[in-house]
Amino acid sequence: MRAREMNLQYLEKRNGIIRYRRAVPEALRKHVKKTAWVHTYPAGTPVARAVAHAERLAAKHGALIAAARHGGPLPDDSTVADAEASYSKFSEAERLDIQAFFANAGVEDAPESPFVNVLRNKGQYIPDKITLQTAYANDKKTYGGKRDEGAIELTVQAFAPFVTGKDIRHISRADAQAFVASMRKARLSEGTVRRRVGPIRALLNRAYLDNEIERTNPFSRLGVKGTGSAKDRLPFHTSHLAKIDSYLSSAMVQPKTRNIVRMLKLTGCSLGEVAGLMLADLSLESAVPFVVIRENAQRGIKTEVRERRVPLIGEALEAARDAYQRARVAAKGKSVDKVALFAGFSSKHGANGMSATLNAALRRAGVPKSPRLSLHSFRHTMKEALRAAGVADHIQRRVQGHSGHGVADKYGSPALRLEEARDALLTAVPHLGNVDESIYTAAELV
Repeated sequence: MRAREMNLQYLEKRNGIIRYRRAVPEALRKHVKKTAWVHTYPAGTPVARAVAHAERLAAKHGALIAAARHGGPLPDDSTVADAEASYSKFSEAERLDIQAFFANAGVEDAPESPFVNVLRNKGQYIPDKITLQTAYANDKKTYGGKRDEGAIELTVQAFAPFVTGKDIRHISRADAQAFVASMRKARLSEGTVRRRVGPIRALLNRAYLDNEIERTNPFSRLGVKGTGSAKDRLPFHTSHLAKIDSYLSSAMVQPKTRNIVRMLKLTGCSLGEVAGLMLADLSLESAVPFVVIRENAQRGIKTEVRERRVPLIGEALEAARDAYQRARVAAKGKSVDKVALFAGFSSKHGANGMSATLNAALRRAGVPKSPRLSLHSFRHTMKEALRAAGVADHIQRRVQGHSGHGVADKYGSPALRLEEARDALLTAVPHLGNVDESIYTAAELV
């Protein structure tokens, strides 16, 4: 992958070291307190990883430059708070006098003054223009929290240069098409294009709804189909699993990689559920050792039904114990509810960074490169094994955190449910990977 294809003219390589460098425009230097943005990658960093990271930096810095060229960002929270606090200090008569003064003076930039804006809007600051960045900031306040902000933030930063400070009411179909065309020109896969279009489309939908804006979303029905969603994943075949097991037995594999993959293989959990565990989420000494999938200090859960206890068996239990001990040593006595089982999970970006690293490990193990064969395939592999083993549907749903509305889905004590789930996993293990080869293309088989 060449830097030019990614429109990253800011990458350079000297003496084997890759560096990102971009000059800071004069108008921004006082704000960022530097003349250039510089990031040097450690020796040995793969070019693909440096390019992917530099792409995010370029999008972020491009958005800052675009904002500066179009009047700069909206007032920050403290400025708005000061303006709204000042409003309360004046009587109604005084407020009318101040408004009349600005109206008679004909000051052109008065509407841009936070205080005058608050006066006009009776004590509340309401921006005249709702930019993409403003819409995202408001969206984050209203809907943020435990969700993964990484995908949304990356898309906003990447799309911002295409709308250059426009009000969201004026973002056009042509803007959306140009954004998609740029990603295709950069040779991103259709699956990646779709994953980047999705967050921006959802963000605009929420912004139009919250601000009572009646218009068609410019990202609707763009014809971006792509591949790579969870429903497109395939389970691993026994030949894939044999390659993975052989790779994990190597002393060269990092303990974190080995432990996460082994837990994924025998729990049916998703990567975010395993990678986001805290030490307090593990119960390793109970009669049936298990992990609790729930909201914790560093991540939420996708839906309420995904909150559950998942038994640990075989190598998944061994991996959990090893990871637990390593985390306790590294934590140096901190409380278990404040220590992550695996370092590297980000409360802001979720398991995105881990996903790239672990999917690369799968390729090194010998799993063919295909968007249908990824870490999420472990979840599908367990699902197929549970079916092949004849495990009751309601127990399958209980293990994997799928919704169900029958009486059986709610019946039984927590201890009984845990025992049933453990027995189901033990019954399913011999069936892992026993799937028909015809579901794969020739390139997807080992």
